[in-house]
Amino acid sequence: MVAKTDHKALEDLEEARKYAPEDQDICSTTTTLKARQPQTVKDANGKDIVIKDAPAQAKMFNFLAMGEKALKEDSLDDALSAFLSARQVNEKDPTPLVRLGMCSSKRAICSRRSQISQRLKALRRNVPTYIQNTFARSFGL
Repeated sequence: MVAKTDHKALEDLEEARKYAPEDQDICSTTTTLKARQPQTVKDANGKDIVIKDAPAQAKMFNFLAMGEKALKEDSLDDALSAFLSARQVNEKDPTPLVRLGMCSSKRAICSRRSQISQRLKALRRNVPTYIQNTFARSFGL
């Protein structure tokens, strides 16, 4: 029953990708569902061989999707945790490392933005006082 539901959902997501190919939520959900499907390949004799690490791939893509969602919501700690979990599930795939790098870059940018914002607030607070004191000293007030 679940396989039929996943198959139908996958068909619907593939259709949705035609209309919104840049939508990351659709792409990550599609990839996760594809990884959940039994993965088979044909050997030289034409016999189907089931790939055994398909559940691990599904877990990795699930963690990647969770990380992407957390990044969109600016929850950097949750995103970092999800990407690290994806890396632990599949250490051979470089995708979690790329996402970890993006997460670290975004954290650095947010930290720098916060520092600049704090300095601007301090300037706005102190500059009028400085100007007022300089004006008062200039005119002997």
